[in-house]
Amino acid sequence: MGTYFSGIENYREGKGVRTFGRTELERIFQKCGVEEYHFYYPYPDYKFMTMLYSDEYLPGKGELSNNLRNFDRDRLLLFDEKEAFDGIVEDGLFSVFANSYLAVIGSGFDTKYVKYSNDRAPEYAIRTEIAIDKSNPASRLVVKKYPLGQAAVEHVRGMETAYERLSEKYEGSPLKVNTCKLIEEGASFFGQFEFVYGTPLSELMDRCLEKDDLEGFRGYFRQYVERISYNSQYPAADFDLIFSNILVESPSENEMPGEDRWTLIDYEWTFGEAIDTKKLAFRAVYCYLLEDEKRKKLDLGSILQELDITEKEAEEFKKQELAFQRFVTGNHRFMGEVRDLLGNKCYPVKAVLDKVYLEEKWGRIQIYEDRGEGFQEENSYFAGELLQEDEQGLHLTLRVEKGVQSLRIDPAFTDCLVQIKDLKWNKQALMLNGRASVVTSNGTRIDNTDCFVFPTQDPNLMISLEGQSFEETNCLEICMERSFVGREIALNIENAAKRRLRLRVSS
Repeated sequence: MGTYFSGIENYREGKGVRTFGRTELERIFQKCGVEEYHFYYPYPDYKFMTMLYSDEYLPGKGELSNNLRNFDRDRLLLFDEKEAFDGIVEDGLFSVFANSYLAVIGSGFDTKYVKYSNDRAPEYAIRTEIAIDKSNPASRLVVKKYPLGQAAVEHVRGMETAYERLSEKYEGSPLKVNTCKLIEEGASFFGQFEFVYGTPLSELMDRCLEKDDLEGFRGYFRQYVERISYNSQYPAADFDLIFSNILVESPSENEMPGEDRWTLIDYEWTFGEAIDTKKLAFRAVYCYLLEDEKRKKLDLGSILQELDITEKEAEEFKKQELAFQRFVTGNHRFMGEVRDLLGNKCYPVKAVLDKVYLEEKWGRIQIYEDRGEGFQEENSYFAGELLQEDEQGLHLTLRVEKGVQSLRIDPAFTDCLVQIKDLKWNKQALMLNGRASVVTSNGTRIDNTDCFVFPTQDPNLMISLEGQSFEETNCLEICMERSFVGREIALNIENAAKRRLRLRVSS
């Protein structure tokens, strides 16, 4: 509908279009006599879905971080949506607060989760599924990776080779590599992986940062470096050894106590060469910091020092990461890049409010009355409700008592341009030939007009009431247009006005 909060406000404007929450959809199904139905959850939304969850496989904490999909118009960011989703996920409420629903009437699917990696170059575009393994009597889950087109066939076929090479490399180490085998399926095939239970290493590290437990974080990081360093000269390495690609599982109650099991679950970017451990570790930390603003409390400098990485090396690694991303995407654009290219903005509400508050602070108008003792703070007041604004500008209507000799109007509390458009005393015009001769200021008048530039945070206009006739009640009306400008712009305008004045005088 292109309006703000229509659904949240229950479509009170009633334009004939509405979508339903899960409860209402279920009510409709039951009313129609539908007994079997299943819900799936497109993410980030139904228009440009990249992932599909189900009640059998719901998102985990930290997964829902790609929420800015305003391709058709600007939008407001009212809160940290990733953090909000994390809370929703922890409370088990995702099925209620999901952005979109796919409701299937009848039998559900064996597939419980799908992710489309289709913002890559065609030769690397794949589909990842988590599905019921029908070949397993216990109906355990299994992970499948399919090529999205003929161009990506070799990429998927290479995953089995990557598993074999990495298994050789890490044999006897405390880092396990998730199994992979190629399965032929008619005319097509897929790479099949074991479904591994555990907590992403990134989430364990997040928990440490949330508790300000930097030592705990460093403990995990040192274990990570130690495990990936094993047999580092072996001519094969997974370039994508980031924290979220490692699952950590503690021994169950039925098992002998021992170390946590660390399993590398995703290794599609394995190359047939040795890669320096500190390059892999730097990339893991760098990607980790980029994924979440709250991780910025981590001091990257201390991590670089621990890895013995110089600033020059770090900059080179960042360039290599950018080159790798371009290698993966080819001529494709990430959806976030597309949104940026379209030019639609996302405005954080705090930044908007801060700007409003700042402009209100800057834009307050203060009026001083001189009763023969000069302008004093105790004889001043703010315009408040006396100020009205329309397309013509700012309108002030001031009641002036007898004994007031002059007025000072401070039009703002920052550098600005002010144009006086109308000035009246008791309904009589004080402007002659478009100029108010009773007005002076601490700014610079531009070209013999009633436009003033103020390169100061204390601009003021002085209006002399000398010679004006006073009645029992008196009224000063002023209409002016005001624009805030930066100090440098204000000074440039002032200097230009002064140069033109000198030229006129000299001629």
